[in-house]
Amino acid sequence: MPAEVRPSLDLTDPKKYEVVDIRDAEPYGAGHIRNSRNIGIDGRFETGVGIIVPWGSKLVLVGSPEGLKEGLFRLHRIGYDAGIIAMESWSKAKLPVLKSPPIAPDKLHGLMEKGTAPLIVDVREPSEWRSLRIGTVLNLPLKSLASHTGLLDPKEELMVCCRTGYRSSMAIGILERAGLEKATSVAGGTTAWTKVGLPTIEPEKKDVTPSQGAKK
Repeated sequence: MPAEVRPSLDLTDPKKYEVVDIRDAEPYGAGHIRNSRNIGIDGRFETGVGIIVPWGSKLVLVGSPEGLKEGLFRLHRIGYDAGIIAMESWSKAKLPVLKSPPIAPDKLHGLMEKGTAPLIVDVREPSEWRSLRIGTVLNLPLKSLASHTGLLDPKEELMVCCRTGYRSSMAIGILERAGLEKATSVAGGTTAWTKVGLPTIEPEKKDVTPSQGAKK
């Protein structure tokens, strides 16, 4: 394991570093380094880094000592090198953190019913969005989100949704780097939404029942 990178506000500057927080969405939402991207080690970590982090960037991973060891190993397999810093070291240095705690599906649904919900951005692929969505939401797929942040108002609150909460938490960091620091992930995504029985919008199912005169 390499020595940790020194805690410094330089790590919050996206022109100097690409900081990837490898913790789960919940601890990331509870407090993270400004402009860091959340790509959890328990998900498709290598794929996420390969898609989001430009090749050759000065990459630094943030997480627990155990997670950092695994993260370095997995990144080496795809040719990425990275520095490391434990989130505990950042906290001990008393440097600022951003908070974006996920919102529970039932709480968001309550806001939607009252007509007070903010804009909801669905970062799944268009095919996923067409097959099931939690309401009138804007579809901006994660892989192209960075190039479409200009469509969003940095002064307004946002809710970000995906299938499980993994991609929406990744999206929070992308939005923050574009100056949109009022974004919140929907906890558990559409999976948690449907699990508690909240209404969804789905395509109408076509009647495929054979007519009475049809041959068997």
